Order: sequence, then C-alpha cells, then structure tokens
Amino acid sequence: MIHVILDSTIFRQDPKRKSAPFQMLVKLGIAHQLVLHIPYYVKYEFLTNRQEEYSKSLRAIATNLNNLTRQPLSNKLKDELEGQKLVFNSLTPEILEWVEHDFDSWCDEIGAMIRPIENHHGLKMSEMYFTGKAPFRKQKFREDFPDAFIYLNAIELANTLDTLVFVTNDSQLQKAFKGISNISFFDNLEDFIRSETIASVLEKFDAEINLDSIINTIKRNKYQIKDIASEKLYIALFGYGITDPLIKSDNHQAMLFSYTIPSDINLDFKYIEHMGGVVFIIPFDFQMDAKVHYKSTESPLYSDTPDFNDMIEIAEFRNRLYRAIEEELPLEITGHIVVSIDLERIPSGKSVLDYLDELMLYAEIDVSEIANVRVKNSSIPYMPTDEGIDE
Repeated sequence: MIHVILDSTIFRQDPKRKSAPFQMLVKLGIAHQLVLHIPYYVKYEFLTNRQEEYSKSLRAIATNLNNLTRQPLSNKLKDELEGQKLVFNSLTPEILEWVEHDFDSWCDEIGAMIRPIENHHGLKMSEMYFTGKAPFRKQKFREDFPDAFIYLNAIELANTLDTLVFVTNDSQLQKAFKGISNISFFDNLEDFIRSETIASVLEKFDAEINLDSIINTIKRNKYQIKDIASEKLYIALFGYGITDPLIKSDNHQAMLFSYTIPSDINLDFKYIEHMGGVVFIIPFDFQMDAKVHYKSTESPLYSDTPDFNDMIEIAEFRNRLYRAIEEELPLEITGHIVVSIDLERIPSGKSVLDYLDELMLYAEIDVSEIANVRVKNSSIPYMPTDEGIDE
C-alpha cells in the first residue's frame, strides 16, 4: 500500500482535480492501492483559497448587478433586478459551503484520510516556534505556522509506516525533513504518478489489458472524443485568463467570455500517452475567434479601427479612469484531453478486449490541462499566471 501526502500547492495547481495525474490518483485510491493523507492545514489552506476565488466572482456579479440597477430602466425591470439581487445574496453562503462539501465528497470517494491537529501539537509547536527549529526558518517566524503543523502530521504518520511519499514543491518544507529516511519527495503530482513507486503497482493492472488494442479503439472513436472534448473545452475556457503582448490592456491580460469552440479540434493521436492503468492523455490544438474583456487606462478614447471604437466603454474603477474594452481576437489553444476507461463495467470473468467498444461509450473524457492560449501570430507564447487576471 502506498501512503502519500499532497501539499496545498498541489491542490491549487489543479483545483478541479481533473488532470490525468489526479485521475490516476483517484483510481489508485478507489482500487485500495494508495491512501491519500491530507493534513488539516493542507485541507483548509486549499479550501479557503478556493472559497476566495468563488467570493471574487460573487463580488464581481454583485457589483455588476448594483451598477445595472443604477442605469435608466423601467420600474418593472428594476424590481426584477432587485429580486435577482435578493436571490443571489441568499445563494452566496450556500455556494461557499458547497466548495467544502465538494472536496469532502471527493475525499470520501477515494478513501482519503484527514489528519487532524492533536492537542499535543500545541506544545511541540511552541518549542519549534521559540527555538527556530525546522520547519521554522528562524525564531518566532509566524509565517511558518502552517508548514509546522503539516510537518508534525507528516512526522507522526511516517513513524507508523515503512515509507511515506510527500508531494510538495516547497523546498523549505522538504529541507525540514532532511535525515528522515522513510519519507520520499516529489515536486509535482505528475512526477509521482510516473515514478517507479507507482509503476510497480500498475504492473498487474497493465498485464490484464492489451494497450495496443485500447489505443486503437480510442483512435476509432475519435469523433466521439472530439465532440465531448468540444463541450468540455467550452466550459473550461469560459472566464479563462490569458496573457499576451498583443492584448492592449495595461498588463497585456484579458478574460475570455464569448466564443464558439470549433468542431474540428485537432487531436494528435500520434502522441497519445499512457499514464498507467487505463488512463490516457491526448494532445490537442485548435484555433478560434473569441471576444475578450479587459480594462485599460492607457488605450486612447478612439481608434483608427471603427469596430474597436464600438467596443470601448469609459468608466471609473478604484478612482481611476479606465476603458472597459471588448475585442474579438484570433486565438491559438493547445493542451491535453484525458480519456479514462472504467474496467469495472466488464462482467466478471470476461475479457477486456470483448468489451472495448462498449467501454468507450462510457469513457470519461475531460480536459486534463489547457497548456497555452495565445493570440494568433503572437511572437511570445505567454502563459496565464497562477494569480489569474486582475479585474
């Protein structure tokens, strides 16, 4: 049995947990080949960050509703908008509660264990805090409190196990475990899933299936995969933040809000990759025209392009005059689609090969990652930042 801890940064890199490495983690958990341990501080560092992302969107909606009610409108429309504001306000707490409920349900699905803060942790924490013992970088450095609680959870867990895997890109936290031989580290989830640790567990799964036959079956069903991938990409890209030097905002950032995903997405089956078990990732690329929204304090009040003038709205934000601009841009988008096949649908004692086409009807197809979104003919392939778009 593999025992693993994920740091909060790993969850924040893929908050929806839809990537191929996370899907492999789920399959291993459900198959009782892996136990995921989540320290209390990891859980709530991730959840509070996630709830703040939702809150930011909710605040933006509330601001837009308030602004709209101040515009010239009929009394009937204003009353309806006021009613919508009441409905929206009543839903806000429920939405934020759902974030934690969704994460708890995911943990239950894979059998994850939440490692609580114990009463005796307080004394050990105080000793480390006042002496500056690792993981504290120096005496009385309060910023390291979360890492210290995670450290105590991991140390106590490691003392009960032969080996423990810790996935974190926090070099300071890794340094704190120096000298503890039964804890191994990976900087990211993909490296862990591709490691020999996982490969040895997957050998028996891979021995039961014919990979060439499965890959050929996936290729035969490329139109089904394309159709579902188009729907998933439409959802994944809405509100997606992009950064590109050809965007005319002050920080070259914009947000997607209106587009039509083309049906002829290019799936590069030549580079289909087996992640282990029955999880595969397929590179994709396509082009599309999309409307983007951005704010600019530098754009002129008029342009030589008449259509561009129609897109400009002058407004005030944080006591600064800015232009709220909607512009249509040609975009190039690349990434990976994940295809996951559920072998549990095969009747007991039956061969995988006899049910491949039927299994494909129920295959889970999703967006593993959006690797790059750039304006067509842009000279620099800018990537979106972790912080998102500053609205």
